[in-house]
Amino acid sequence: MHNLFLGLIKEHFLGILGIHLQKPAGKDVVINITLSNNWHALTQNEQKTLQKLKKRLEAPMNDELQLDRASVHKKFMRCHERSLAFVCCELGLDLTRALNKTKISKKYWVDALLDWVSALLVMKCGNC
Repeated sequence: MHNLFLGLIKEHFLGILGIHLQKPAGKDVVINITLSNNWHALTQNEQKTLQKLKKRLEAPMNDELQLDRASVHKKFMRCHERSLAFVCCELGLDLTRALNKTKISKKYWVDALLDWVSALLVMKCGNC
């Protein structure tokens, strides 16, 4: 009965009255990431993945990384490999280890991104 009431309230405010609470712009962004326009070379699905990836990287994830890095890693592994590689190259991550390999794995790109985010978060917390 309680769930029914909550569902009716939600439907009434959102569906019937059209009342939506807007999130303040930029409130959730912890890290600002600017990408060049070279992403047009990616396919449509890779571009969508790129947008989601950018949003995830900009969102606060310090606690999540410290508590369960494997879960965050798993989420990033669902992204397209070309999108991951594009972001790594755009961020200028140290890819010297990648140059020695003939085939760079998706795991390598994800590890590089998560290490970058962890290092940035440590630097930001150190300045607090």
